[in-house]
Amino acid sequence: MRRAGDKLLRRALLAQAHTTALRIRAFTDDAANTPHQLTTGSRRALADLTALRTRWQRATHAPATPRSPAVPRAGPRLRATAASPATRVSR
Repeated sequence: MRRAGDKLLRRALLAQAHTTALRIRAFTDDAANTPHQLTTGSRRALADLTALRTRWQRATHAPATPRSPAVPRAGPRLRATAASPATRVSR
């Protein structure tokens, strides 16, 4: 079953790459587009491709090991619990 899932994801990735290329080509072929419009449209098209690529990587690679929470190096200590209502400062 894993082999079929990999094949499906690979095909979806290639199809999305083709669609992305067509969208970017449409932006470049339109002489009315400004460089800003070309850049913005291309980035949006590439965002769709990146989202699919990220899904593929998450599905085909082992999950990352969880990291321990960051420890502050300086500054006041963080409270482990919320402050009680009696310690509120009144105006």
